[in-house]
This record gives sequence, C-alpha cells and structure tokens, in this order.
Amino acid sequence: MKKLPILLFSLLLIATISSLSIPVVLAERRSYDTIKSISGYHWYYWNSGSDKAVIVLFGGHVPYLQPWLVKIHELYNTYCGIDNCDACEYSDAKVDFIEELHANGYDVLTIADHGLVYSGGENWVRYAATWLFYHGYAYKVNLFGFSGGGVVVAKEIQRSHAYLYSAAVVASAPVHWAGHSGIFQSAHTASEATVRTSFIAPVNDFLTYPQMPVYYNNMVVNKEWHNWNGGHDPFPNKCADPAHPGEKVSDAAYNWYQPHYSLTVNAINNFGNYVPTEVYIDGQWEGMAGDSFYVVAGNHYVGAEAIVWDEYGTWGLLGFDCGGLGENPVCVSINSDTTVTAVYQCI
Repeated sequence: MKKLPILLFSLLLIATISSLSIPVVLAERRSYDTIKSISGYHWYYWNSGSDKAVIVLFGGHVPYLQPWLVKIHELYNTYCGIDNCDACEYSDAKVDFIEELHANGYDVLTIADHGLVYSGGENWVRYAATWLFYHGYAYKVNLFGFSGGGVVVAKEIQRSHAYLYSAAVVASAPVHWAGHSGIFQSAHTASEATVRTSFIAPVNDFLTYPQMPVYYNNMVVNKEWHNWNGGHDPFPNKCADPAHPGEKVSDAAYNWYQPHYSLTVNAINNFGNYVPTEVYIDGQWEGMAGDSFYVVAGNHYVGAEAIVWDEYGTWGLLGFDCGGLGENPVCVSINSDTTVTAVYQCI
C-alpha cells in the first residue's frame, strides 16, 4: 500500500480533529477578584471599592427553533457545547476592556453561568443591579452589552425596573432582526426606554449595522451614536468618527458613564430678539442657538459666530452672559442643567 504524502496526511488529521469539535484551549487571563452568587446566579466580580459599577454582558447564541430568546455566554467560555454552538467568547481584548473599566474606578460584574437564558422576562440582571445598589452604588449602576448581551441591555432599559440603571452602552446588537421575535424586535418599542444610552455600531457588521439605527431613532431619552471601525466585534478596533479619534470601547463606555447634563445655548440681540448663530462646544460645531446639548459634567468651551446676518440687520457678538466682554469661546463649568446666552449688538 502506498504511503500518503505527509501534507495530505496532515490535512486529513486536521479534518478529523475538526469533526470531533475538540475545544481550543486559550491562555485565559483570569483577573477577576472572586465569583459572587446573587439570587442563585453566579458572576465574576472585579472589586475596586468605589461607588460606581458596570454590569457587562458579552455575546450569546439563539437556540435552534427558539428565535425569541438568547443564551448568554460567560466570558471565559472557549467551547460552548450546547445547542450545536461552538462559539468561543473569550478574547484578551474583552478582558482588557473590563480591566480598563476597573482601573478607572468601576466595580465590574459579568456573568459566570454559561448559557444563561434571556427572553425579556427574566430578572437575573435586575438581581445583580439590586445587589450592587445595596452595596453602596446608589444610582451609579451602568450597563454594557455586546451582541447577544446588547440585546439583553436594549430590553432591560425598557422594563419597569430600569430606574436601577444610570446609563447604558449597546454594541453590535441585533434589535431589528428579520425572522426573529420578542427581544430581537426591541427597536420597535425603543420609545419606552428610560435610560440614556450610547450605541457602538461597527460599520462593517452587515448584520447589526442596519438594525441599530431603528432603535436609536425611536428613542426619546438622551442618546449617542458611534460609528466604529471593523466588523461585529468592536473590542480590537477603534471609533471611526472624527469627533472621537482613537477612542477604544472602554473610552466610549467610560465617557458615557460620567454624569451628563443639558447645556442650552441661547443668542439674543440688544433688542431681545433671537439671533440665528451657530454654536460650537469644545471646538466642534454642535447646532444652532436655542438648541440644548447633552454634555458630560466638567468645563466646556462654548462659542458662537462673531458676526451674524439676518433679515433685520448685521449683529456682532459682544460676549456671553456668563463671561467677559468679547470672550468667545467662553469656559462654562457644567455641574447641573445649564443655560448660557450669547449677546449681540447691531453693527
């Protein structure tokens, strides 16, 4: 009998091993402090001893013939082995994401029970938030959901207990998915969401990129949109928007979790009439006078056009009511909802 060439034998061996679905074992970086049992569910827990926390939910899978629910994967899963799903959830980039949140002072919980079911009525996220709430986090419990986890978060912020959540980030979530029902159609009820939410949308994710704008456009609470480089998994990539160059997923989440307030910028002339000036915040064009903008707490530079023409005349900017004469832009400290007014005179 003729011997098989070494290359052909190697290919056959690889095919045989693949058909056996032997899991690939990764060099996992298990950096969590402990595992917490909360109302019968288990969570990996990173403890920073702070007064703010994030519940992080990663991807999942949809069981065959059950297109209305998702089973969430635990972070350190390298082989699913249920419902014919062989997805590997673990990646160094995901651990980096959690460790970066932790380094910025956030306690983090992420699920440790593999294949946890969510169809819209389960309460294991609420139980975790309540546990954090009673451990000193007050109203500073934030949510982060990627993929299947994003589907869970998108539904959680519409539920009656959403008051437990301070802010949410939804990444790469199928929330308007043809052929799927229930939680996968939460975009249609997004007007019921009561938690301010930031969306991370990878531009080359052909599954979720067309779906997430439906949810975003139907929301009526404060919201933010990030176009993201790359495909479905955003963690190895960075923001594609010029306003956020080089921003990582942890940066986008951290910035969104900071307290935000409404900044209203008005503009009037010396007769008390509206002046149609453009408004700039921190050097970026944001809109027109009379609009309200949602900004993170802290100092911001607010500017307006130096000269404006309208049907009533030509108007020159004198300054802002919160600054000095001729100061443009003016530094405004935002620690609550704030209104500033640009004052113009006829020239």
